[in-house]
Amino acid sequence: MIPLKRLLWLVPALLILLIASACADTVTIPSGLTEIPEGMFDGSSGLDRVVIGSNITSIGSRAFAGSSVATVSIADSVTYIADDAFDDLQNDVIVYTASTYVSNYCEDHGIICNPSDMEAAFAKYTCVKADWWNSDIQGIFFQRTTSGGYTVSECVAQVYDIWTGLTYTIRRVGGDNHADIEPYTKEDTAILCQTQGVSDPSQIDAGTPYYKRRPCLLLVGTHLYACSMYAVPHDPGYRSDANHLLNNGLNGYVMCLWFVNSKGHGSGKTDSDHAAAINTAYNWWLTKYGK
Repeated sequence: MIPLKRLLWLVPALLILLIASACADTVTIPSGLTEIPEGMFDGSSGLDRVVIGSNITSIGSRAFAGSSVATVSIADSVTYIADDAFDDLQNDVIVYTASTYVSNYCEDHGIICNPSDMEAAFAKYTCVKADWWNSDIQGIFFQRTTSGGYTVSECVAQVYDIWTGLTYTIRRVGGDNHADIEPYTKEDTAILCQTQGVSDPSQIDAGTPYYKRRPCLLLVGTHLYACSMYAVPHDPGYRSDANHLLNNGLNGYVMCLWFVNSKGHGSGKTDSDHAAAINTAYNWWLTKYGK
């Protein structure tokens, strides 16, 4: 676990975040902070994912060194990362970012950044068909939480579209019977559009062929799931929520991601087309990478 003495560097809000996110071993650095100080997570175990908010500008010496962190999402506000910030890690870390500075840092330090293909993850991790109700997926792929008008905890993950071989980053916004998601950046929305064969998300409507359930794989930290995407943008109430991603090109509209035994929000029923797409995704992985 994260040493208590290092928690004292941060405001009490981070303590709340750690408790709220403990089930998923995820820490989201709140936007009210401006730096991750020296040695913040040095040697921390049980830490899977870290999401660094948009007000963070620097990451100090050995901030994550020797820790078990596997994935880190870094906002493009970060302009300084110490050379030894990610030394001696327990895992091969993957960084997600829209920042040229962070991307260059990763290249210079041999860190995997924004992997465009998922070959390494598919070979390394075991894909599962997780039951939405009777597995730990809802704790791992958790809904964002908000407080005081801003997002304090969010789950950022990657979707691999089986039919096109394209990958984009998303976050789970909400949804109880299945996951409501949104692309993380404008670039991710553009890739989503490519999977649909359109140039703008407004062109993705409820008609043929966009109604089709798409077989996908979801990578959440070190967890790989077979799932099904319904990519038509819709608004189940999030557009009135100030915490949606204003800069992702969708402005509060979301898509649906289904897993085994997920149900429609309105119908409360499972969907045979989603079930078939999940099986297609799983069998694709099993044929190419199954052990």
